[in-house]
Amino acid sequence: MAYGIWTTPAGPGPASPAELFIDSNTTFPQLRNRVSGNFTFNGDSCNLPINGWDGSGQIVIVPTGSVVWERYIPPNVTSDVYWIKNISVVNNSTFRVTMDYNVNGWTFDMAFNVYQIWPRANRNYGITFSNTADYFSISDSGTVGQCIWAWEGTINSSMQIPAISGFDMSRATVFANWSNGSAGLLYNPSNRTVYVYQNRSHNNGNTNQTGSISGVRIAVFCDGASVPTHNGGLNIYSPNGSQCVFSTYRTPFMVDHFMPMSGGNTSLTYPMIPLSYGAGAIRGSASGWYFQHTRSHTMNGSSFGTGYGRMIYSWSNQYDLGGGGALGLSIPVLDAKKIFRSIQ
Repeated sequence: MAYGIWTTPAGPGPASPAELFIDSNTTFPQLRNRVSGNFTFNGDSCNLPINGWDGSGQIVIVPTGSVVWERYIPPNVTSDVYWIKNISVVNNSTFRVTMDYNVNGWTFDMAFNVYQIWPRANRNYGITFSNTADYFSISDSGTVGQCIWAWEGTINSSMQIPAISGFDMSRATVFANWSNGSAGLLYNPSNRTVYVYQNRSHNNGNTNQTGSISGVRIAVFCDGASVPTHNGGLNIYSPNGSQCVFSTYRTPFMVDHFMPMSGGNTSLTYPMIPLSYGAGAIRGSASGWYFQHTRSHTMNGSSFGTGYGRMIYSWSNQYDLGGGGALGLSIPVLDAKKIFRSIQ
């Protein structure tokens, strides 16, 4: 039999929410801060802020903007590509973004959400489960992310996610589950659009941004708005009692485990990963030309990885330029069965 706390969230919809079990081996992220803007690199790296972290638990950095850029540097015959190869935590107040090349003095437009994963509970009072996040240590400075939109269906080439009233969509993280061996997805936060890419190189007029994927599940998580209390569910308030910081009214942001963005087997039947606008860089070749792409996110069954994404630029294959590589960072993996009633 199931054990723990059981409830059914009220939303968000349009997909029906799954019944929610809060029990052993669950954890959740709390947004510490969002970093967004134009930042200048010192050598191959750039230090960015972490706000309000006391060193407990774990910090997870999730890119919400581009991680691959095209730059033309004279007198080169064509542009070249630059991508983030690693993101690491330096100390309680700083994380470091490292580029694949020395870009000293160059400025790049970047955006990240900085999450704190709370340490596992170790108390002898209140509600606690083994190897589970300490729900009673959520700080007054923020709330746990909540699912503000959940959808199931077919994406034909592209799909725009609606602007959800009361939330800053630039702070949202978009998770997806699908199963397709030949096509991947990318998400552009500037226009809130998810794009389908065939896992092959662009070939002159034959673009790889085409096709459809059926059986896609999208869950958008965000904070920044008040957490509504759940009549008949679990509500946790900040120590001063003035703010509800965790609620089961909407499906809360609960992480199953973490894996490298490059991918692997999740051991989940329906894994969900956060979508970016490029999971690295990859170079294709066709008809005497090179085509520089970002990497798309791919998923087939329990496994995910990267493939051909949006085409950035092209040049004659007489010049051995461009390149590729996947991002070296850890991303949260969610279990879609805990979000969508249709597969529970």
